[in-house]
Amino acid sequence: MHKMNRLKSFFSIFWVMLAFFVFSGNANAVVGTYAGDCAVCHGPSGAGTVIAPKAITGGSASKIKSAIVGGVPMMAGLVGLSDTQLNAIAAEIGGAANLSVAPLPVVCTSPAVRDAATNTCKTPACPTGQVRNASGVCAVVPVSCTAPQVRDAASNTCVTPACPTGQVRNASGVCAVVPVSCAAPQVRDAASNTCVTPACPTGQVRNASGVCAVVPVSCAAPQVRDAASNTCVTPACPTGQVRNASGVCAVVPVSCTAPQVRDAVSNTCVTPAVVPVSCTAPKVRDAATNTCVTPAVVPVSCTAPKVRDVATNTCVTPAVVPVSCTAPKVRDAATNTCVTPVVEPVSCTEPEVLDAATNTCVTPVVEPVSCIEPEVLDAATNTCVTPVVEPVSCTEPEVLNVATNACVIPACSVGETMNAEGVCEVIPSVACVLPKMLINGACALTTTSCDDAFKKFEHEQHEAYERAEHGDKAKLVIAVPTTQAIHAEQVLNLGMVVYGDERKIAMGVNLPKGARFTESYNGDLQLHQGMLGWKVPKSASGKTIKIKLCAEAHNEGGYSKKDMKFVFKTVLVKVLPELKSTLVTEPVIGRNVISSAVYNTAMQRLEVSGQVKLSAQKVNAVRKKSGAQLIQLSNAHNAALLGAVKAKADGKWFVAIPLSSALMPRVIDATFNGKVVTVMVKKLP
Repeated sequence: MHKMNRLKSFFSIFWVMLAFFVFSGNANAVVGTYAGDCAVCHGPSGAGTVIAPKAITGGSASKIKSAIVGGVPMMAGLVGLSDTQLNAIAAEIGGAANLSVAPLPVVCTSPAVRDAATNTCKTPACPTGQVRNASGVCAVVPVSCTAPQVRDAASNTCVTPACPTGQVRNASGVCAVVPVSCAAPQVRDAASNTCVTPACPTGQVRNASGVCAVVPVSCAAPQVRDAASNTCVTPACPTGQVRNASGVCAVVPVSCTAPQVRDAVSNTCVTPAVVPVSCTAPKVRDAATNTCVTPAVVPVSCTAPKVRDVATNTCVTPAVVPVSCTAPKVRDAATNTCVTPVVEPVSCTEPEVLDAATNTCVTPVVEPVSCIEPEVLDAATNTCVTPVVEPVSCTEPEVLNVATNACVIPACSVGETMNAEGVCEVIPSVACVLPKMLINGACALTTTSCDDAFKKFEHEQHEAYERAEHGDKAKLVIAVPTTQAIHAEQVLNLGMVVYGDERKIAMGVNLPKGARFTESYNGDLQLHQGMLGWKVPKSASGKTIKIKLCAEAHNEGGYSKKDMKFVFKTVLVKVLPELKSTLVTEPVIGRNVISSAVYNTAMQRLEVSGQVKLSAQKVNAVRKKSGAQLIQLSNAHNAALLGAVKAKADGKWFVAIPLSSALMPRVIDATFNGKVVTVMVKKLP
């Protein structure tokens, strides 16, 4: 029963180790039958691991099959491997592929048939006089005929086909239509072999005799038709006449000098008998012209706005129609024009400004900024502000946290701890278990915790350490990835698992400055787990940082000092340059959060969503500029870039990244404008 429990623990530890290495980002793809089915236990090179011994170099396929079928219980899970696969594994490790694999009968496609002797497909020969066509079917060899003869498929002979109706075969053996004979004015249409009447030239029509003739033009008077050209022309007028505006020939009228006038009847100039005109003062009659004229008068000179009245030669004030003006312009009575009155501009108080058109103070229209809760818009300043909250009332020993407006229990002083009643009490002197040490009244890790613990252990139990570190009977094991890569200013999450000893195990690390370390124990799987979280500083950029992790199995429960165990491992962390922001330099980012990070196994993709929350800014354009930047997603363990996404106007974002399950990260970073947030990825079926 005890052995069965230890075997179950072993299998549990085996699967935990596999999960832990995948969690730590060590997911190198493997290729080949040995690498896919054997390397996980025997190691990639076959040198063996803590799980399984060294693989048998040169082992034959039959030996491997015997081990799977009945030799080794842990290999029973490979019973589904075929003899072909086992031969391939044996070949990879230098062994004999000695399992017989009978060849399968080949499947042939018609017209080929299977040759049982050679297990191959062969095409049988066609009967005499036949050949295989493009479809693979045997057919008679068709005869070759010379035109106009064609091949008769039924008899496979050459025959001369009959000509179509209305055609005869000429001397060349070609079928041709018998040409029709046409009577004028019709002509033969070679295309249709029919008689057709051709169309007349432009401007002609066919008369009753069937002859094309010009259509006579119809002319309007005074024009007449010219038979030669079939056009309308205007004939010349008789001598002494010209054609007037109506187109009629008329005598040319004589030109008379006043006072003579033309006599229309005789077309001559005559002096008419004159009746003296009667004139009204001040006009008088001009005898020479028998017309009324105004005698010459010296015009008076007038001063504006008066003008001279020609009729009376006097100065008068003209009647003026007042102009109509549109506000703010008014009429100037002196000039009867519209003028803009001089107005003293009003003085405005901010945020109002002067409207020059109306000389009034107005509040300018401002585009309201978009605020993210808990901030609200201050309409007076058009900025996002945190609303004033009425402080809560707290009961001792709680006090008010002004930042969160919540009641909290204040932290105790160094060297004190809080009891069940919330009262701080002095911490009694404690004895810390290595690698932790007593610092300010509490047990904690330092930058040299593992080094200090190792020195003390080596001093007290040097031989026991030699056996634990190098001996074949050592059981205490640290499982942790030995290399990592991360950008400066990102958070490193480094996990470790310790197993192999049922005693109490203490874990520790040479804690980098600013780092934190948490540890826990999984009772179901009987192993210890630890997680190091460290925001890598800019000063470490371009360097390789060594982080030492250690574990000690403490001497208790009847074990002697010589049975104490102490092991350590060193992780090399390569620090890459900081990821720089290229779009926004203003410090407008309040918080960057990841709402969800899951791996969809069915869809083979990583689905991540979150929100960028912006700080209050006075200039709305700056907030919009920051909102246009990309959120970069990367693997937290090796800093490999996974993808990028742009946040929407409200700061929310979502992205689905196609990714095979072998490359699924366990922890991811989301970086936005220099701010990094880290979260573990959940795996969905």
